[in-house]
Amino acid sequence: MLLYFLDTNALIGAYSNDPAYAWVRGLVNKRSAAPGVILSDLTHIEFHSAVYSLERERLANPGWVRWTIPAFERHIRISREGLAGARYRLIELTPDIIERARDLVKKYQSGKPKALHTLDAIQLACAIKARSMLPDAQRPDVKLVTED
Repeated sequence: MLLYFLDTNALIGAYSNDPAYAWVRGLVNKRSAAPGVILSDLTHIEFHSAVYSLERERLANPGWVRWTIPAFERHIRISREGLAGARYRLIELTPDIIERARDLVKKYQSGKPKALHTLDAIQLACAIKARSMLPDAQRPDVKLVTED
């Protein structure tokens, strides 16, 4: 089974009607015994910020914002509690993830090929952690999805 680690930018598309994000929406809305989408706890915070930013910049209408935030919160709660209908596997921010993120920032400090920013480093560290938690045979089946 393929698993997808979505960063916040990719996840926002799942809550939009933009046809370009239909495949991401399909991943999030897919019902199965085990969710195929992995998120970091950081996404829980970043999602709110991104949605409100879209509203401030007048790129999203207030009705969409009023629907999206509660829907996302419901999906997170159901996933965190392991209830039927869970959409996400959640990776908790832990000290080892923060350390790995710090190491990633240092590794890419030269900016070549591209500098890794703080929140992206935390997302990447969470994706690495998620992959490491799987049996060896499943590790190649984790795909990182970002819009950056």
